[in-house]
Amino acid sequence: MKAAIWAIVLVVFGLVISIWLASPTLRAASRMAEAASIAPQLVEQPVVTAAPTQPIDVVVVLDDSGSMATCWPWPQGSPPFEPPCRFPSENPPSDPEELRYSAARLLLQLADDDDRMAVVRFDTIAEGVGALGTLQRVGDGANRSQLAASLQPPTDYLPRGYTRIDLGLEQAINLLDAAREPGRNQYVLLLTDGEPTSPAGAGGQRERITAQLETLRNAGVLVFPVVLCNASAGCPAEFLREVFADGSVNEAGTAQDLLQVFSEILTRMKPDRSLIAGRNSAGALEFVTRAPHGVQSVVFVTPHGGLAGLSRDGSP
Repeated sequence: MKAAIWAIVLVVFGLVISIWLASPTLRAASRMAEAASIAPQLVEQPVVTAAPTQPIDVVVVLDDSGSMATCWPWPQGSPPFEPPCRFPSENPPSDPEELRYSAARLLLQLADDDDRMAVVRFDTIAEGVGALGTLQRVGDGANRSQLAASLQPPTDYLPRGYTRIDLGLEQAINLLDAAREPGRNQYVLLLTDGEPTSPAGAGGQRERITAQLETLRNAGVLVFPVVLCNASAGCPAEFLREVFADGSVNEAGTAQDLLQVFSEILTRMKPDRSLIAGRNSAGALEFVTRAPHGVQSVVFVTPHGGLAGLSRDGSP
């Protein structure tokens, strides 16, 4: 049985997500995740096929606290500021280019048409983001583009100083409870760069968060926690590691790593997908497919302009 050998040359970093279906057809699509708040570009070739796995519901819960975009800890009596960081706010922001929103858009682009997705952000308060403030069917390419365009980061971080994980989870629970259907698995992807914090008088969050996670487990909802590490503060997520004692906390060393981490989590939500990120000795991603694999589509994710070359069986 002849194998197809694919070699992909990517600049800076690259991911390949291959979708395996019991179908002899092959579709190739190139999707580029821009390095900031621009929605990923999408090139589609129409294919008529059934959904590869049962549809899913996903609520992405994003940390928008001040440490994501400003130097911290914030100075007393004066507004926060952006890099270059200096006394008394010497720690750099964890995600100054707001790549967490690019990662959420990528998840949307890689989902199946019948999947539903919502995005919630939390800081001092919690709120739905754009058109994805409620669970929305992903739909076709045009619908995805409209949904992705509505996923925009905050423009003012001054009122967003705290890390109210409990408020974000509360919204996720409400969204999933209201939309639960038989035959549709539900997931929460929770991203934070620190420990839960609250303004004076709000009370402690830890007991509330623990109870909320138990509520989700009892409802059959699987939670994927992601910790975004900080260049100076490391990966401060002691509380999440306590409540997820099974070691299921995912770490993103830098904001750029969020694209790969979110993609890896998708392969656990949708087991018909595989993620290939390793390179051969020439620095290219390489993988082999055979007809019995029934590969339905191959998706290449790169920075803008990062796809330097593509070959199949030695030919461009």
